[in-house]
Amino acid sequence: MRENSGLSGRVSTKLKAGLVALLAIFAVSLVGAAAASAADGKLKLEFDKGQIAVLPEVLGPIEANPPAGQSVKIEGDLAADGAFSAKADGFSFPTQTIDLPADEPMITGLLGDHVNIILAPTGPFNGTFNRDSGAFTSTIPLALTLQFSPPDTALACSIPFNLNVNTTGTLTFPGAGEGGADLTFASSPFAPPARTGAVYGSWPAVPFTDVKNGPGMDPNGTECAEIMGLLPVFIPDWPAGLDGLEGQIWLGGKATVTDPPAVCPDGQTGTPPNCKTDVKVLPGKLGKITVTPKKGKVKR
Repeated sequence: MRENSGLSGRVSTKLKAGLVALLAIFAVSLVGAAAASAADGKLKLEFDKGQIAVLPEVLGPIEANPPAGQSVKIEGDLAADGAFSAKADGFSFPTQTIDLPADEPMITGLLGDHVNIILAPTGPFNGTFNRDSGAFTSTIPLALTLQFSPPDTALACSIPFNLNVNTTGTLTFPGAGEGGADLTFASSPFAPPARTGAVYGSWPAVPFTDVKNGPGMDPNGTECAEIMGLLPVFIPDWPAGLDGLEGQIWLGGKATVTDPPAVCPDGQTGTPPNCKTDVKVLPGKLGKITVTPKKGKVKR
């Protein structure tokens, strides 16, 4: 494959690697909601391994394991009927820093020597979790901020999207497996007692025009949309007609369900299922005592 470092044609391996790294973080970041009503438990999903696909025909499979000791977490309330709800602070994704290719002046001159990856929900989100089967589904509104480090200026781009998550889908990389076979990563429910499983997620294409300027920049400016719009120029195999970034993700980990201790209904004591109805003895009152007959003789 012929390569060069111009704006058209093939780009250098290091330049493409830098772009792949940015897209990889964009995808792994895609990985929860009004306050719960009658919530009676807690659900925590914690992920420590993953795979992503952004333009799989071009980039192929990308490993997306979170940093050691910094797993991705989704935590929220779990109602008795399986309804899951989480506030924005119930989602956590560790900020990551990627060094950009130092020997690519075109990149470092425009973007700086590193980029911080900041991911956060844009609001609360809901879902469902089946305690018996471990099946989980949710749609999570997210925003990914790429905070670059160019000299003498601020450059941070925010990319909004919705991630649809479930425990039934499969991430497939056609022809990327051994011997040309498909490489697949199947999701699975977090069934008891181990509660280990995996989720599959996907998001529709985010148009380049939806990319917003981030902190420190003119919120009404279009610099970030223009920069992201150059990706089809840098990647010659970009699918025709695609004007945004779409992809899929697979994350493996474990679920933890915590329910409050069971209590007996009002009027009963004990611990379920051994509940007993309280029996109350009402206090009596001693009334007037009458002795009959009023007169008589007592025999010795």
